[in-house]
Amino acid sequence: MKLPPINFCNRVNFILGKTLDKKVLYLGYADYNFTENLIHQGELLHQQMSKAKHS
Repeated sequence: MKLPPINFCNRVNFILGKTLDKKVLYLGYADYNFTENLIHQGELLHQQMSKAKHS
């Protein structure tokens, strides 16, 4: 049996693409152990969504 090819993508780019110009309910930090570093690096998902002008 041959399986179909798997398309891999970047998680953040996928989410940003699917939520652009849409209202998003944010439910909290899933990676809370790394939050402080991510804040300083500007890499939290909600920071990136704000930069991309998401609602």
